[in-house]
Amino acid sequence: MADNISLKNGNIIISGLTKPVEDINSFIHIVQQWDDTEIPLFFIQDNPTYYPNVTVPIYGLMRYYEDKKRKKFILHNVPEVLNQCGFENAFRISNQGISPYMSRIWQFEDTDQVFHLVSKFKEELYGLDEFGADVLNTIEWCLYEVMDNVLNHSNLNGRTKGWVMGQIHRSTKRLAFCIFDYGIGIYNSLINHPSAPATPKDALTLAIKQGATRDKSLGQGNGLWGLNQLIWENNGQLRLVSHGAIYQLKDQQSEFFQQAYPDQAHGSTCVDFQISYQQPIRMAEVLSIGDNPYYIVNDYLENLEDERGRIVIAIALEPGGYGTRPSGYRLRNKIINLLKEHRGKVILDFTNVSIISSSYADELIGKLVAEWGIVHFANRIEMISVNPVIHGLLTKAVAERLAERITDYPFVPDTDPEL
Repeated sequence: MADNISLKNGNIIISGLTKPVEDINSFIHIVQQWDDTEIPLFFIQDNPTYYPNVTVPIYGLMRYYEDKKRKKFILHNVPEVLNQCGFENAFRISNQGISPYMSRIWQFEDTDQVFHLVSKFKEELYGLDEFGADVLNTIEWCLYEVMDNVLNHSNLNGRTKGWVMGQIHRSTKRLAFCIFDYGIGIYNSLINHPSAPATPKDALTLAIKQGATRDKSLGQGNGLWGLNQLIWENNGQLRLVSHGAIYQLKDQQSEFFQQAYPDQAHGSTCVDFQISYQQPIRMAEVLSIGDNPYYIVNDYLENLEDERGRIVIAIALEPGGYGTRPSGYRLRNKIINLLKEHRGKVILDFTNVSIISSSYADELIGKLVAEWGIVHFANRIEMISVNPVIHGLLTKAVAERLAERITDYPFVPDTDPEL
């Protein structure tokens, strides 16, 4: 099989970003032997497949070589899909009004930016598909822990920055996230630990143990331990890469590999995890330590609750509007996911909504009634401030669904590349 990244006629040629070890090794080996200041990158595919666990590290490595080695990358024929994901310039919180958040490279530099990004990832995911119990809470916890590690441990002196990207793969029902920084690396970070690691492999082994941290004032050192436990519980996949050592957990089996890295001072760290998102995760049980139970707090859900403990969704404020079938699909998924965590009702408030499309009414309400039945629907969902026109459209959508009993052909959004 041909290499995705290769050197040809004095140019770096990229045909895809899909093989984590091979692609990153090729990129580092080629760039480290490059004498000139300017480095040309040519893309030869109009619509290449790209995954977070290659795209994010390659982007971060380009920033490393520019910031630390004074190299300059000249990109040619960049495909539109990579332009949209931020491969030339990562997105930042200052880019107002940017959406979606998934399938894009985001730079973060402080706790406020981490909070914003994780909140937006979770909010967006609620509408993208149906998720198993506590899957989205697990994603939120893992992202906070890993991104916080970047801020606290990647650089002992000076400014810190990292990059994150997530993708949803509906065909395989998997979520993939990757976080990268070109900081000092896990080995250098733990060098003053009481159990000082002798090798980068020892450092990764220590990092996934409970309570591993160089400084208790910065945290309890349970982030990577918890991540490893949650991925094992889900039968997902985890790759932890730093200073050339790779720890991989796959099919609940762990092993170590080797990979190239920038330099001894910048061991860099890459955390790549993938979750089977329809499978429930026993998050509270997995993260409980001894007699100290772990309590899940869902701030997103709590912010939607009114004084009576009901989830209130203002239709007029939902992103994507209320005129298309995809918008109805996203809101239906959001409702289903919220009700897996909430025992009360969801209130759909149609205030300031004068009209909706028939396809939206069918996708949102018609399919829910057909799937749940009228009694269960009425017990879990209430609609308020519905004008006569919208009431008629909703009634028609429900009547047609019940009459035809079409439940086997759900709306399917655009397919995603396989993992």
